[in-house]
Amino acid sequence: MHSYTMSDYVCDALIAEVFERLPPKSIVRFIFLSKEWGSRIISPHFISKQCLQSTKSPQKFMFQHEVAIQGCPPEKFCTLHSEGQWPLCSVQGYVGIPRVDIPGGDRPMIVGSCNGVVCLYDSVEGGLILWNPTIRRKLSLPNHIIGMVGFGFDGATDDYKVVTISDTKNDRHERESLVYSLRTGTWRAIASSPTPFFSEEAFGCLVNGSLYWVVFRFVTETERHYFLLSFYLGNEVFSCIQLPETSWETRQVLSIKGSLGVVSIALENHHETSWIWMRRDESWSVVYKVKGLEPEAQILKVLPLTTNDDCLLNAYYEGFYICDLVTGVRSQFVEFGPRTRLIDMERYAESILLLDRGVDCR
Repeated sequence: MHSYTMSDYVCDALIAEVFERLPPKSIVRFIFLSKEWGSRIISPHFISKQCLQSTKSPQKFMFQHEVAIQGCPPEKFCTLHSEGQWPLCSVQGYVGIPRVDIPGGDRPMIVGSCNGVVCLYDSVEGGLILWNPTIRRKLSLPNHIIGMVGFGFDGATDDYKVVTISDTKNDRHERESLVYSLRTGTWRAIASSPTPFFSEEAFGCLVNGSLYWVVFRFVTETERHYFLLSFYLGNEVFSCIQLPETSWETRQVLSIKGSLGVVSIALENHHETSWIWMRRDESWSVVYKVKGLEPEAQILKVLPLTTNDDCLLNAYYEGFYICDLVTGVRSQFVEFGPRTRLIDMERYAESILLLDRGVDCR
């Protein structure tokens, strides 16, 4: 008697298209449907198409937490949230949102996230980890000296790249710059930036195929000139971009409304105000101004949302909250538990990237 399969009724191309649209956890279960479909699902072609599909899904957010217990090293974990699924109530804040342990215990810091994979930096060992929290897989990269680092996707070669720039200089007074390719699994040296600079922030921000870092140079012994160091992942070339106010301290690069943005600090009536700028057609314009409730408050991180004028903010002295940048109305996020504290946040998407490499880390 003939044993009928799904392919006897529906063409393979249609089945593959249906699979690509499934949630990543469901796709992983279908690996065991048959040997043929298991091989297809873990193929680079299928993974690439599913990752492309994931970019069209509503964005999610990763919150990083730290557990502090006296006499023990702090332990880090994260929670994953859909837009609007915010922890605002101490009773219902994290109901139905599981805790996800971060590889490396207490050490990793979030470098950035791209298409479902989070790049982590081990602040003690100096190593880098690529981690997919959805399917619980990680890939540890070979260690080397790191000063600045960024992670992103190169659409021209369909490859994910990690870029590192050393703090130290060689005998030609150049920083060593390296690129790791996920496709080849190797590091290689690239030409460094010809412009001398000091780093203001270690982790680069990915915006439209380029990585950006805030850097500066001294124009006098005490006066700094801030600018952006950019690295285009396609041709792997560094360049510099002038900031709207070169003397203002610039704390963050961000993606806002699909464009490059920065957060600069102005002192108004002895109160810090964060100016959020957006760059379009090679010119800068102010889109929002925001400040903390207290004079001592400093806006440390801004994550704009996609659906309205809301953004997620982390402010020194005040913690994490969601804020309407037009009306100024804000709501504080609650902690996960009595001995935990929220320490970072990042955009996130669900995908099956790393399904064909790395190791399981459940």
